[in-house]
Amino acid sequence: MTETGATMTAYVHGEPVEIPATIAGIRETLAEDRVEEFDREVAHTPALQLAQVLIRWALPQEAKDEQEELFAALERGDFSRFGDAPGTEAA
Repeated sequence: MTETGATMTAYVHGEPVEIPATIAGIRETLAEDRVEEFDREVAHTPALQLAQVLIRWALPQEAKDEQEELFAALERGDFSRFGDAPGTEAA
């Protein structure tokens, strides 16, 4: 995936997707006009929040879109996509 090699697995629509697992790997995948913003955010992120920030930057847009869809469903009161939610059958 990247020249740095280290990856981790994220899931998009239930399918595994390899994403970069290093700062350098994430930088490699970014559009040139986003690198400065990424560097600035990483440089000013408290250590305990760094993993969350890196994963957010590493996730593909499809994963972010899926998260937005899930949050929108929750806001509508639709819990049918959430396992053992009331009114759903357990998987």
